[in-house]
Amino acid sequence: MQIGQQNPTETQEEIELNHGFWLSTYVWLSILGSLVVIGLCIESTPILHWVHGQVVIATSIIEQMMSNLLPTLSLYGVQPAEFTRQLQTIANTPYTISDSLLISYSVIATVNIVGCIGIWYWQKWGVYITYFGMLVTFAVNCYTGFSTIAFVSNLANAYALYVLIRHKWMQYN
Repeated sequence: MQIGQQNPTETQEEIELNHGFWLSTYVWLSILGSLVVIGLCIESTPILHWVHGQVVIATSIIEQMMSNLLPTLSLYGVQPAEFTRQLQTIANTPYTISDSLLISYSVIATVNIVGCIGIWYWQKWGVYITYFGMLVTFAVNCYTGFSTIAFVSNLANAYALYVLIRHKWMQYN
């Protein structure tokens, strides 16, 4: 069978219910991403302690390297006291996330998985649940003070879903 030809054994209903590459990719990557978020929420404390340890080690290494280079760098306007203060601020930053935030992101990820399963089975409620999860994610991100990048990525995710389902909306139950 050549590319672009229909398989003669497929019925018209099977052809119409084909998810397509992009919708399939969107659904499965969303599910995978949600599972990663849930895993990170469960394992966040050990990971954050490891990250903090790595930051402290890196900060001390950079501070040692810079102590040798500071006389040279001061000729270019680098202020040693300011540089050291910034490194100490990085090393002393607490790497903790509140339990309520971890639970919120876990629930949002679970809602996203349920919505994606609904989308996969051609259910309109799956689309609505997925958009509801995006709305809650936006609210949580606003509450925690996340950056514009988080907002733009959430908006891009919502638009991508719209583009992928707009022509197939009539197939949803």
